[in-house]
Amino acid sequence: MPTQTKNDNRMSWIRHLKLVKKTRKKFQYYQDYELVSESRITGVLNYRDKAIYCSMLTSEKDRNGLYRYNLRIKSAYNDPANPNPYPERNASEDGYFFKEGHAEEIVSLLSLFFQSRFYILSSSSVLPDGMSRHKFEKDFFYKPVESAIHPTIFSTKGRSFSVGLTEFLDKTIKLPMKFHQNFLWASFHYSQALRQVGMDTEMVFIKLVSAIEILTHHIEIDPKVDVFGNKKLSEMTDLSGLTEEQRKRAEKIFEVRNAGLKFKSFIEKYCTGFFKGGGSKAPHCKIRRSGLLKVLNTIYSARSAYLHSGESMYLSMPMRMKEARKWDTDPSMGMIIDNRDFPASKKLPYAYFFESLVRHCLLSFLRKN
Repeated sequence: MPTQTKNDNRMSWIRHLKLVKKTRKKFQYYQDYELVSESRITGVLNYRDKAIYCSMLTSEKDRNGLYRYNLRIKSAYNDPANPNPYPERNASEDGYFFKEGHAEEIVSLLSLFFQSRFYILSSSSVLPDGMSRHKFEKDFFYKPVESAIHPTIFSTKGRSFSVGLTEFLDKTIKLPMKFHQNFLWASFHYSQALRQVGMDTEMVFIKLVSAIEILTHHIEIDPKVDVFGNKKLSEMTDLSGLTEEQRKRAEKIFEVRNAGLKFKSFIEKYCTGFFKGGGSKAPHCKIRRSGLLKVLNTIYSARSAYLHSGESMYLSMPMRMKEARKWDTDPSMGMIIDNRDFPASKKLPYAYFFESLVRHCLLSFLRKN
């Protein structure tokens, strides 16, 4: 079993703020990141006395239809008076890990908060003398997408760095440490799902399911729902005849059986407030709270079949009509493609319906914890 760490296992950018705060100013500098996004976001983020600063670089779209932003993160040198200011050098198996670094952490959180796609275009360092050094351009793949395909992330609704973002980051800092690793990975999977919009819709669903699944470690199944009453395998059978490695594998297999139940339970717990009442001109194209479980079963089964059996997903077809942008699913009741008959029961909703639902649940998890 992994050793229980006593390290500071909060997100890297949070630990970084702590490091900068205790480092003398003459050893502080800035890391600049040029971001691009389809979303027009006004205002300025000035977090913790410019420890994190973000604002527009261009007020008009570039040739790719993207706005440019500057993300500036305050950093620190290793102070000779304090030879080892960097915290938690004693790593452990359950220690915090995020391979993309603290800038990508912040970009993932920005993506979740604004429901927008962000890409890092370049990075550079601004030294204490004010000179810029070591600029590196980043490679990223971007494909312009028609807004009708995924209207939520291309919405023209007001977005501002000055409204709500500071409070959102404060809430993230206040999350109990045990949630930090998984909440950040959930945000990252969500941001990666948005980047797949217009390129691979099946991958959008896969990434969104992963965003929820990684947080299901923190939810318990109702014993009434679980036929085994939430008991561990070792509580129901004698595993003494197995080796340590065999026992671990058997327990892991037994835990996985509840993955689908936990996925659905998590969304049902945190979806409060997502579904709105009222009528609809196309009620057969709307998903209600009463039909959520059926939809979640379809999504999870399609994701699993895709990953484990190579099965194609039966996706709702995009509609260009303006009215269709308020629909949750297309109106088809099954479809024949080549010699394959896809029944209506296997049809997935529009990706933007599930994306909005996942985002709502992630923000609700943050707020309630």
